[in-house]
Amino acid sequence: MKKNSFSAQFIATTEEAKKIKDGLEKFLLSINLHHHDKMDVALVFDEHTTNTIMHGTGNNKITVEFTISIVNHILTMTIIDNGDYFDLNTIPTPDVSQNISEGKRGGFGIHLIKSLMNEIAYEHKNNKNILTMKKYLRSSESDS
Repeated sequence: MKKNSFSAQFIATTEEAKKIKDGLEKFLLSINLHHHDKMDVALVFDEHTTNTIMHGTGNNKITVEFTISIVNHILTMTIIDNGDYFDLNTIPTPDVSQNISEGKRGGFGIHLIKSLMNEIAYEHKNNKNILTMKKYLRSSESDS
């Protein structure tokens, strides 16, 4: 029987995040998902983890708990960290034209996460950021 979940806990550093991403990619390859869904999930993990490392750590070590599960063609990704309070739902959609004309690099990661996931819920509880995202999965490639 295939395992339909993956979880890990790590310190928010580039090196640790890479190890977890490698494990996530192995998990995604082991299950029967459409390749676009696999790419979307890996990209969301990358974007969120990069933001946590770059903006949420300050001088503190941040512990990240990452869980992904699949039930009835719905993938649920939960990321819990003890970093600075940050609700990505409060960030407005960037103005692409303005960013390009002003030569701004970056600023699209949160927009990308919001675009790739179907539902996003944020909660701040017990000094932890709890982000729960859902993705409605396409039919697997073997179903097409």
